[in-house]
Amino acid sequence: MSWPPSLNEAQKQALKQGRVNGVLDLFATSAPELSKRCRLPPFEIKAITELVCQSLTPETRTLEEWITHHGDAQGLLTTGDATLDRMLGGGIRTGMIWEFVGESAAGKTQLAMQLSLVVQLPPELGGLSGSTCYLTTETELETRRLDELSRIHPLLATPSARCTLDDINTIKTPTVDLLANVLRTSLPQFVAASSAPGRRPVKLLVIDCIADFFLALEKTTTATLVERARNLNELSSLLHSLASRHQIAVVVINRTQDIFDWSSSDGVSDGGDTPGQLIYREQSHWFGSADSMHEERGKEAKLGLGWANQINVRLMFTRTTRERRIEDIRSAEERSSKRRRVSLDHYTNIRSSSSPSNSGSSAILTDKILVRRMTVVFSSVSPQCSVDFVVTREGVFGLEDSLTTGLSDPSPQRTPPENVAVPRVEPLDVGLAASQEVGGGELQDDEDVDWDALFAEDQKALDSLDLAYYDGEFLSTFPVPSGS
Repeated sequence: MSWPPSLNEAQKQALKQGRVNGVLDLFATSAPELSKRCRLPPFEIKAITELVCQSLTPETRTLEEWITHHGDAQGLLTTGDATLDRMLGGGIRTGMIWEFVGESAAGKTQLAMQLSLVVQLPPELGGLSGSTCYLTTETELETRRLDELSRIHPLLATPSARCTLDDINTIKTPTVDLLANVLRTSLPQFVAASSAPGRRPVKLLVIDCIADFFLALEKTTTATLVERARNLNELSSLLHSLASRHQIAVVVINRTQDIFDWSSSDGVSDGGDTPGQLIYREQSHWFGSADSMHEERGKEAKLGLGWANQINVRLMFTRTTRERRIEDIRSAEERSSKRRRVSLDHYTNIRSSSSPSNSGSSAILTDKILVRRMTVVFSSVSPQCSVDFVVTREGVFGLEDSLTTGLSDPSPQRTPPENVAVPRVEPLDVGLAASQEVGGGELQDDEDVDWDALFAEDQKALDSLDLAYYDGEFLSTFPVPSGS
């Protein structure tokens, strides 16, 4: 055993005579026992222990010093759009697990396919000169969409890009056991082989979509939950090992589920919550959902808290009903670039708002496009923020004027109930509202109610109102002019 140089020869000889064979033996033996075996006073044993501890303590450095020495080891991959890069702290970083979570047709797969191509770009264009492994669970990879992006995306269409489908390797893994076997054996071998000279190393791994493995469970029991937790822990361990060992950016696509409010009408929850108790459904807002707009509040990520603890970044994708004019969302930078005009395609969700011209030539039918929302739920490399984005034939692009940071507290506010309980009245429940006017009594029994008369009054009241509906609420009512 070689002791640290800080110990003098007398101390080393005393430890040898006391048959202290190493650091483990030194710290596993009590101080009185060491003093007896080495024939040293207790204060000398304490001094030896402190010297050994100091020699084993690693050198401390500030975060700035660490970034200076190790910053280049972590690659940075552009998303293909400057606004999205700014939102994510510069882009997609390697060595991490990124989760794209959202409902169907929210833009998750579109961005994942865009990343599969831009990773092939040279570093001066924001890429990593690498290749992609794209693992699907149910559907096949949309190669036609990838080919379209490679030809018309502003970054990919440049002569120096050289981005093709040849460097996108895909395999279908319909079961969780098959996926685990690919991550454990096949993929590490392929990654090692891709590092050979003359080949593009694997720098991006996409799994689309991990939630599909756990949607077919017929019944949720304790056994199935334990099995799911075991599978998720195994998959996350394999993914982190690949990401850190080979500096790969891992993108995992997940789905959302609806959130139901089970609280009673008087504001008191049905679960018997006590003051100071941490309630999962309230704490889950911090890691499972977003709160930047109305459409996000009713959705949360699948797979629960266990999976949320295994990922580094969670991005939520959400569909909206808002539309923007194409000319309005083009910034000055976009106008000066070589980006071609957004054309009509089923990827754009553009609605026609004009008619063809009289000249008979093919007219541009529209100037509106559907807007989606991307929100950083949590991240270790970027602040919590949100941005609107659009999906066009040319790719996924963020709207710079919609980028917001410092989102509000997503946890619901729990207010104490009032002394007088106010029953909940639906917006169109005119009959119930009319029967509970100020000064009215209790509701009549069903046998005494003239339902035909009530229905007639309801229809008459509705015919006289024009209800303005927006964002899930009735904003106001306006009388309809006579004769309209």
